[in-house]
Amino acid sequence: MTRRLAAILALAVALPASAAERGKSRDFELRAILTVAGARHALFKETSAAGTRHWLRVGEELDDIEMVSLDAAQGLVVIKDHGARKELGMKPPASGGDASPRGVLWLQDASLDDAILIFQRITTRTVLRSAHLSDTPFNLREENFDTPKATDLLAREFDARDLALLRDGKRFAILKDKETPMPVLPNRDQLLESARSTTIATSDTGLVHAGEINIGGEDAATSLKFYGEMARRTVLAPTPLPEAVLFLKNETTLNYWDALYAFDMLLALNGMKSTFLGEKFVAITPPDYDTGALPDPPVEADDSKSVKKGELRLGNPAEKAVAIASPGKAQPAGKRSAKPSHPFKSYQRMTGKKVTPDVDLPGLFISLENRTDLSKPEAAYAIETALLLNGVRLTPIDDKNVRAESLAQSAAANN
Repeated sequence: MTRRLAAILALAVALPASAAERGKSRDFELRAILTVAGARHALFKETSAAGTRHWLRVGEELDDIEMVSLDAAQGLVVIKDHGARKELGMKPPASGGDASPRGVLWLQDASLDDAILIFQRITTRTVLRSAHLSDTPFNLREENFDTPKATDLLAREFDARDLALLRDGKRFAILKDKETPMPVLPNRDQLLESARSTTIATSDTGLVHAGEINIGGEDAATSLKFYGEMARRTVLAPTPLPEAVLFLKNETTLNYWDALYAFDMLLALNGMKSTFLGEKFVAITPPDYDTGALPDPPVEADDSKSVKKGELRLGNPAEKAVAIASPGKAQPAGKRSAKPSHPFKSYQRMTGKKVTPDVDLPGLFISLENRTDLSKPEAAYAIETALLLNGVRLTPIDDKNVRAESLAQSAAANN
């Protein structure tokens, strides 16, 4: 399990720079200095378009960058970039300050992401956040304090920006707008119950080590692909997904259930409710969607796993999903031709039933890929439910035929 989880986690880690990129001269700007509990750290960012951030302590070297020295009183940092010595500095403080401060927290034009990174490092809590928080620069300098005071200081800075910072258990903190209510997590009880089971927690999970989940600015489709792999569940979701750019980097080691909880909360904070359906599926819906109205997955027969992982594929998360529309429906100029039978043909292969679209069925996009082996009835269920989440219902006509009808058109007709 640990090897499999490591392979999945590798999907979320950024690829290293090419040799040519590593050899280029880089400029940096110093964003933050933190000296607390005997350690001296600096946060600096490349000024190039990539904008990679680096968080190092004195004497540490990572990715051909070494931090040589740090003067916390003067705000001066010396680094070596591929052996080239470079000096980075803060603007001089307004007051002289202590010549040898016991602890310094100094932020200069730091971003919200910078402040979150520092909070995570101080508290060892992974911050779960909305992607739509205001990002005003952090500028402050405090000295002669300890770790708890540094934590409180950052919490006050978040509060001044109308952001609520809430501790969540032992490993997480939630950062959200004060006016936004806490989201409801349908899977929470199941995750907690599983985490309390010693057998499941130790033999069926493996561990996610610090930093192995590293999603930095991924779109919802890419993040959900990773989530489905990690949860070992086929994701059933509407298309398009909310326009959310997600961020998550685990600060400490997590068990499998902690990692799933972190994703559930991250999705919820960004307008996507995650609901487990049986043991193999997860529905991603708007927060107010009644997932209780979705059908239950079929019971799998012991010898019926005939659809291998990845064989059921409608659309591609990395590209535009496959379009489906009524046969003969006119397409806008410049658009590629619709493929009205693609998901319907897949459904027919699973069930032996022909799908006939209503003439008024609107164009829509479907994206689906099974993350586990499925039986044919389970694969058919996945298609049915994905269509349902996208506003299309498959209604039986007889033993060999079903009709694809628009839920919106059906509701309008009934009214």
